Amino acid sequence: MPLSTIFIALTLLSVGHQKEKGFTTEQYLKDFDVLWETIRDEYAYFDLHRADWTKARTVFRPKVQEVSHLGEFVMLLERLLDQLADPHTHLNSNTASSQRLVPSGALVWAVPDKEAAVVKSIRSFEVAKGLRTGDRILLINGQTASVAVKQRIGPASNGSDPAVRQYALMCLLAGKRDKAVEIRVARRGATPRDLILIPPDSNKAAKSPTQPLLVKVLPGNVGYIRFNNSLGVQETVLAFDRAIARLSATKGLVIDLRDTPGGGNTTIGRAILGHFVRKERPYQKHSDPGEFRATGIPRSWIELVSPRVPGYTKPVVALVGRWTASM
Repeated sequence: MPLSTIFIALTLLSVGHQKEKGFTTEQYLKDFDVLWETIRDEYAYFDLHRADWTKARTVFRPKVQEVSHLGEFVMLLERLLDQLADPHTHLNSNTASSQRLVPSGALVWAVPDKEAAVVKSIRSFEVAKGLRTGDRILLINGQTASVAVKQRIGPASNGSDPAVRQYALMCLLAGKRDKAVEIRVARRGATPRDLILIPPDSNKAAKSPTQPLLVKVLPGNVGYIRFNNSLGVQETVLAFDRAIARLSATKGLVIDLRDTPGGGNTTIGRAILGHFVRKERPYQKHSDPGEFRATGIPRSWIELVSPRVPGYTKPVVALVGRWTASM
């Protein structure tokens, strides 16, 4: 059974149709192998050395024998992909107890610091009550931050890599969909206190306003466009076209990308950038690591941005932060 078929079944599961499909262990094994082989052949970032992908197969493939229903298989595949410590790799469907996505599902950004974690940034549109930058997170769900991070790192991940530890910490702070994230916080001059960072059964951290853009004119006749985590929404193209037309007479433009944790796609990226070029310009360079691994011959190409109307030629400033992702 092809992997795409499993994804269709997972979609049914995610919307509440949890009737058993009668998949056999052999079918689950085939789908596991398709996913593992696809990552082996096509994944672009093995050079970062964050995971031993062969070890991941050795550890997790035998566990398919223990799978009794589709939900357990989803969780097993999630654990497999988790070994990459890469927020870009996740399934299209999940269960009620799946990991919230990072950084979309996290209200705060913190970094490991000895036995604790230090809060470096708070998601601007959804302030985590009771927290400030500089606060030290001592406990996460009853465990010291350092122990929790160590236990969160997968058996096939490179636990000595700071990026892997950072990923593990952010996963802990985002939490599971059906569980609360409880932390103990210390602040200089104050008694440590316990906070519920994210309540159970809450995906509030990942929600965004319904309108793709916030558009206004700031004092001094400066245009302002804020993306509401909408770089993957096709409606954003028309909304941005209208925004540029509306702000055409401004002296400059601020583009606020601090709430785009969901990333986006190249179509919308090129549509936006097209307003700021007068002729075709290089946008990004692509390479195909899968073909290189298979043949030893590098393959790469340049993608171009084409001009779009109305054009905007005044100064432009982009605001970015920890929840600025991808496109």
